[in-house]
Amino acid sequence: MTDFTKEEFLKFWGSKGYVETWDGMGRNWSPEIKELIVEQLGHSKDKVSLEIGCGGGYWTNFLQQHSKKTYAIDLIPRPLNIHTDVEYIENENQQYNCNYIESNSLDFVFCFGVFCHLSLEANDKYLQDIIRVLKPNAKALLFYADEIGLQKFYNNPNVKSVDIYGQFNNYIETMNMMNKYPILAKRVLDFRDSMILIEKL
Repeated sequence: MTDFTKEEFLKFWGSKGYVETWDGMGRNWSPEIKELIVEQLGHSKDKVSLEIGCGGGYWTNFLQQHSKKTYAIDLIPRPLNIHTDVEYIENENQQYNCNYIESNSLDFVFCFGVFCHLSLEANDKYLQDIIRVLKPNAKALLFYADEIGLQKFYNNPNVKSVDIYGQFNNYIETMNMMNKYPILAKRVLDFRDSMILIEKL
């Protein structure tokens, strides 16, 4: 399958972007994910963060509350409910990078519910650029589809990630992609998909 165009994305999600409802996730995972975010950012508000695919801003404002500066990237015009202190970047059609962010400038990158909808090739391009913008030893918390996890979650060995997300992916493919680069990567949340914490070496 090919990746969605910007036009297709806007037609599907609308100009306000995606807002997390936790539909199909079994329950609301935000307390665990917010705890993981705070573990990386700390409480001193001295770090620079980026959210990729911020949608309606479900996570963006939380990042902003715990960061010195926050960037947010999406395909839609800036959503009205994203805090005015957030620096918003509207990406072009099928742009799988953070071109407007300086190299080695970020302490933390967060992405939830985006890469699961992208092809392995697009995910690889985005990962390379995430590594570029992270400072040495900085971290990213990234969400990927996991076909094996989906089969376990739905108790059905025939469930395919392409049926849920429109794209194929699983934990093994994700880790094979990550192992090509100078990063440490580990799964940090046990739910139906893969939440991977990476550290730039």
